[in-house]
Amino acid sequence: MAASKADPSLLERLRDPEDRWAGIARDLIWVVGVVALIALALFLVSGTWPAVVTIESESMVPNMNVGDLVLVVSADRFGNLTTSEDGALTGYG
Repeated sequence: MAASKADPSLLERLRDPEDRWAGIARDLIWVVGVVALIALALFLVSGTWPAVVTIESESMVPNMNVGDLVLVVSADRFGNLTTSEDGALTGYG
């Protein structure tokens, strides 16, 4: 009885440098991985999702224009906010 050659595993097929579809699959896996890492980093830094939003109306002009990208951070991410007036009352600033 002759031993039949087993079909290559998925990992072996992805490593084949001459297989066009394996190359496309490798590229897609790489791109999805990079995008996922960037999204994870943005979430870890900002503490909220979506981490970046676009200004959609002119209500913030002239400080922010329509189409500007803004990094959104959760309100309690860096502790309590203190105004300059509160700081002056407590002797800080």
